[in-house]
Amino acid sequence: PVNFKHVTYDEYSAAGIIGANKNSFGKAVVPNYSFNKANVIVSFGADFLSTWLSSSQYATAYGQHRAPEEGEMSRHYQFEANYSLTGTNADIRGAVKPNEIGLAVIDLYNAIASSTGNAAIKGANLDDDNDISNKIKNAAKDLLANKGKSLVVCGSNDVATQEVVNGINQMIGSYGHTINIDKPLNIRQSNDTDF
Repeated sequence: PVNFKHVTYDEYSAAGIIGANKNSFGKAVVPNYSFNKANVIVSFGADFLSTWLSSSQYATAYGQHRAPEEGEMSRHYQFEANYSLTGTNADIRGAVKPNEIGLAVIDLYNAIASSTGNAAIKGANLDDDNDISNKIKNAAKDLLANKGKSLVVCGSNDVATQEVVNGINQMIGSYGHTINIDKPLNIRQSNDTDF
């Protein structure tokens, strides 16, 4: 008998998202994100209009809710290290160092947790940068004002960071509305640990 193991490799891995969803929900999947249903979008380094996951699908959906002549237009916050196509289209953009994306995610989590009675994550936060802190606080207010009609995404491939993003999306009621984990995307199936 021949012993072998099939290992999938993706040039741009989504193993962090897959691992976080396995830990949070018992489903090792990349969820389906509905940008067209979100009144408020907060992205941490996810260039969803260009390179992140299913960008052609996301660009079309994003554009559907960004037409002012249609009435209500989504508000988009982008926190990233480098300018991206997605960042240039954001209403509010904050420059965050690459090694501080996870801390910015935690700051947003804590801002929402303090307003919803959930426990905060202690011991980690961004340095006192008033510009970024104010943008994160404003994003938290917008997300809470649009529960069930908001979406937070993150381009990090770190499982722990993605678990915090899952926690934010749970607090703002995204699952079942702007995030569908039961009908996942069948893309980016790589397992970095196996590889």
